[in-house]
Amino acid sequence: MRRPSRRTIATGAAWAVPVIAVGATAPLAAASQNCVPDFQVDLEGSFKCCDGSTTDNGKKNMKLRLKVVDLNNCLSATDTVCITNVELANGQPIEQIVFEGGQCAAENGFITVYLLNTQSCTVNLLISFTAGLNSGSVVIKSGNISSGNVTGDCQPG
Repeated sequence: MRRPSRRTIATGAAWAVPVIAVGATAPLAAASQNCVPDFQVDLEGSFKCCDGSTTDNGKKNMKLRLKVVDLNNCLSATDTVCITNVELANGQPIEQIVFEGGQCAAENGFITVYLLNTQSCTVNLLISFTAGLNSGSVVIKSGNISSGNVTGDCQPG
């Protein structure tokens, strides 16, 4: 039986070291993806138009003006937060989502989104987003958003 040379052993050890180092850093990278910025509803700029008798086919519209807030210090100075989707948390459909002025904003900036022809105005909203290298979703309560009027407050301008 032939013994392995010192060169063979050294080569095997050199290949093993980088694999261990990469494996050790992977959980740290995965953990950093859990940092989530917050969205605050601007109550003065957000409205629900939920009178089914005055909206199109009895449907309801909402205008959300959301402020991007980085309470968890997730964002760098150059990061922006982009809303990728809005859903009603109860699973009811939204026929159309319209962003006014874009889907992205930096910290302390605003994103305005219109939810047109929804079936409910009193349901929580599930907001999906990207923020720098992070992505995720947050729930926003719609119960304390003021009622507006159909022609001005809840229609894109």
